[in-house]
Parts: sequence; structure tokens; C-alpha cells
Amino acid sequence: MIRKAEPFDNMQFLYGTAHDPFIHCYMELSDHIDEALLKEAVMLTLPAVPQIGSCYHEDTKYPVWEQIEYKPREIVELIACSSRSEDIIADCLSYRIDCRKGPQLKLFILRYEKTDSLCLIMNHMICDGTGYKEYLYLLAKVYTRLCSDHLSDLKELPRSTDQLFNGYSWKDKLALLMSEYHASRKEQQPELHFEGDDQNPFFVTHYIGKEKFKSILLYAKERKVTVNDLLLTAYIRMLHRETGMERIIIPCPVDLRRYLSDPEHQGICNLTSNYFCDIQIQNEDAFPDVLEQISAQMQAQKENNNCLKAVLFLNICFEFLKFSKIQKNFEKLFTVPRISYTNFGVIDRRKVRFGTIAATDLFLTGAVKHIPYFQMAVSTFDDICTLSSNLYGTQKDKEQIKSYLEEIAEDILLEAEGVVIA
Repeated sequence: MIRKAEPFDNMQFLYGTAHDPFIHCYMELSDHIDEALLKEAVMLTLPAVPQIGSCYHEDTKYPVWEQIEYKPREIVELIACSSRSEDIIADCLSYRIDCRKGPQLKLFILRYEKTDSLCLIMNHMICDGTGYKEYLYLLAKVYTRLCSDHLSDLKELPRSTDQLFNGYSWKDKLALLMSEYHASRKEQQPELHFEGDDQNPFFVTHYIGKEKFKSILLYAKERKVTVNDLLLTAYIRMLHRETGMERIIIPCPVDLRRYLSDPEHQGICNLTSNYFCDIQIQNEDAFPDVLEQISAQMQAQKENNNCLKAVLFLNICFEFLKFSKIQKNFEKLFTVPRISYTNFGVIDRRKVRFGTIAATDLFLTGAVKHIPYFQMAVSTFDDICTLSSNLYGTQKDKEQIKSYLEEIAEDILLEAEGVVIA
């Protein structure tokens, strides 16, 4: 079966010049999972998200997904491990999906003596961070229901960005296109300098434990800001220190499901745009000074729907321009930020139970970047916050990124713990 690719699918494909467009998950389990049952569960999710079991063709009249009959073993693979090894985990997470051949999901079971870990890699062309979490929840639900032989057929979920504009007249759309939105500007971007190594992908994580994260939550509540505001503040302060730039502009992903009339039935898809932090910062600016700027800007952007302008523009481009023309003029039409940020939010522990098997540790992380691109990703599970970043680079680059993440966490904690204790 052939399905037309959505504009965001095509956009993520074109982003391939900057990074491998994959979302990654590492999950530790409390017991061994049933390999055969997990394979069956994965295959049973495909009717809901058939693009997972498809290959992508960009060389047709317009890009399409062609559904293919893949075997379960092409998606799920078991690896026996004598012990937990960072190198094996990194090798699995570094798996590269070929969107032209598919499938668009790869799941590794790392089998230890008493427990298992899972590494799940999904093509970002299929969904965004929120959609990825929904897929994890769906997979766990299907597996759990298979354990009790209670499962109903799944229906294909909606993926179109058109659902964002239900009820919009042409006048509404014109007004949106005329609205003020930061993405059309082309200011100088900050850049972190790395050596780079296209043959060596790596993953760096830094955990903020429960007690320390609790102090961050308390500080956010006291200041009447979000945890996301705090993370952005520390991130921008680090970028200022490292680059010397006094104006830092960072895109901050926003889940567009908040603009849907029926957000419970949005499907597993890409529905993301950006807010923008455009911050003036000096060496003498204290943490609260930068935090106040960020919080005010984020709140102001949440009070309108201008971030939908980028999606509408994207839809118009792919509706009226040939894909080959968009591909040729991609850099003129769109900007790939050199420095980016993404927050996957909180993963619901209750929704990632596979039958009686619980997830004991879990984090999500984004794409593996090529220099000069850099991204910090954030996810929270069981009141533990994980900062992460992935790059094709050298060991020196890895150590440098590790120090950046530690610096960001320390900057928040020095402020939060100091205020809470006082």
C-alpha cells in the first residue's frame, strides 16, 4: 500500500545533512522480557502506525511511504551479554535506519543473566518526541494485553498536520502567515567547536538524581517558572561562556497538540514547531536575570498561536512546490539551527510496564549530530532528569560535551539548592 508522506516526514528527511534523524530510547527492565511476545506486540502495532513497516521514496511524483511485509526478526533482535557494557549500549543506539529500505524501527533486547535492557531507535520522520512516547506506551499496552490474551484490533492513527487548521478560514490562514514569528530571521548563530569524526558516533548522558531534581522543582515553584525555563537558562549561560556571544537565540520545541480541538486522538506523528529564546546576556548577569528574560519570552509566546505559522508555510511549500525544487533550495527556504535543544518531558512510569515487568531506568535522546551542529536533550523518568547529547566526534569531543552537561546541571543546582536551603 502507498501513502503520501506528510510535510514533516519530508522535512526530517531533508534534515539528514545535519544529523541522523532518529529518536533513541534506552530502558532497563526488572526481569527478562518474552522475546517472541515482544516481536508479536511490535507487529501488532503496525496497523496503527503503518509507516514503521514501510520504506520511503523521495524520487516519485511526490514522496511516499510504501508498505512492506517485514519479518519480526528485521525489527527485534536479541543480543546475549555477559555484563552491562556502555560500549554495547552505544553500538546498539548508534544503529542507523535506512529510510529507503526500512523498517523505520529497530529494537534491541540486551539479555543479561537476570534482567534485560531495551534499545529502541525510531526514525524521526515517523514521529516527534511526544509521538515517540505514545508509541512506547502503545507497545507496552499491546504486550501487556497479549499476556492476558485480551487484545482488540488497532486502527490507523491520524498523522496529517491539516488537523491543526480545522476550522481555519482562508482569512485566518492569511492572518497567521502575516503574524510575527522569529524563524524567518537569519541572525548569526552560536557555534561550539568540536573536532568531529564521521566514523565515531557517541552518546553522553548526565543524570540529575531524585533529591537534586526535587530541589529544582521546589525552586521552579518558588520562582513561578517551569523546569524547562531553568534548563534553558543554564544552557544559554553555558553557551555565552563558551562562545562569548552576547546575544543567544535558541529554538525551543513546542508540542502543537495543545492547539488541537481533540488532542487525545492526534496519532503518532510529527506535530512540533518552535518557540524562540532571544536572549541578551552579559558576563555580570546573574542566573535569575537570564531566567526572568526566558520565562517572560516563553510565556508571551504561549499566549498566541504564531508558532503555527511555520507549519502552515511548510504545508504550502510541499503543496505547491515540487519536492526536487524544495530539496535544491532547502537552505534558502529553511534554517537548520547549529545549536538546538529538545525536552521530551516526563515519561509515565505506569505506562511502560510490559505485563509484570517494570522499567527501572529509562531515558530518551535525540539525533546524533554532525559538526558544527550540537543539541542538548532532556528527559525525565521516575523523578530522575537526564541531560544528553550525541555527536559524531572524537574522544576529546566526548569529554568536552560531558563537561558541558555537568556545567549546566551544576549551574541550576547551585542556584536552586542555595535558595531552597536559605
